[in-house]
Amino acid sequence: MVPELQGTPASVDPLTGTMLVSAQWWNSASFDERLFVLLHECGHLEAQGGEFEADRWALDTYAQKGYSLKGAVLAFTHIMPFTTTEQYQRGTALLRQALQLQHSPTGSNR
Repeated sequence: MVPELQGTPASVDPLTGTMLVSAQWWNSASFDERLFVLLHECGHLEAQGGEFEADRWALDTYAQKGYSLKGAVLAFTHIMPFTTTEQYQRGTALLRQALQLQHSPTGSNR
């Protein structure tokens, strides 16, 4: 935990696996926001990819643990500033993935 991070609630160093989380953000975040961000950062390590891969890994893990897919999508929309095309693309991809998971036999129906 660090007092503040510029432009992001958390980050992870792919070489060391060290995760930094903004205490300022953490103290005002909801449970779903905290969980999604932590899973997203873990997703960078587990999926060994960029933002889209980390989002996908986070949502898959969220669903596997039985948490609300709606909660994850809402958390993402609260965290993301949506100031770039990529951020809109990530939001769209996450929503599509959530809808697919919701309707899959093993997906979360929440």
